[in-house]
Amino acid sequence: MANHLQAWKNLQAHAAANFINNSNPAMHLRSLIQDEARASALRVEFDGTVLDYSRSKATRETVSLWFDLARETKVAEKIRAMAAGDVMNATEQRAVLHAALRCSKDSKRFKSDIVSQVSFPFIPNRSLHLLSG
Repeated sequence: MANHLQAWKNLQAHAAANFINNSNPAMHLRSLIQDEARASALRVEFDGTVLDYSRSKATRETVSLWFDLARETKVAEKIRAMAAGDVMNATEQRAVLHAALRCSKDSKRFKSDIVSQVSFPFIPNRSLHLLSG
């Protein structure tokens, strides 16, 4: 669990000091939204997709702490491993299916044959099996 990590504790302390236990009107979302520099800093766009964090109770420091937590929990490495088809599902000792669900049946993207396990014929057959008891 991440809640024992220093980055988590830093984020928790930041939230308590700035948002949870703070009656400062400048930290109210209505006030935060009025800050154009903050709104610009908390809005990112990539390839036509816009992520607008300015409508959240967050500051630039909050975002910095989120990135610290992402680094400490190795999010980037986990995303790469998932995309590569590495075994990440420890219970079933297989790749996770998130990315495989979006691949064509003949995809060679993964190290294992995980795509065939989630391709179109698998889904209806499994569904019928479940429905028939």
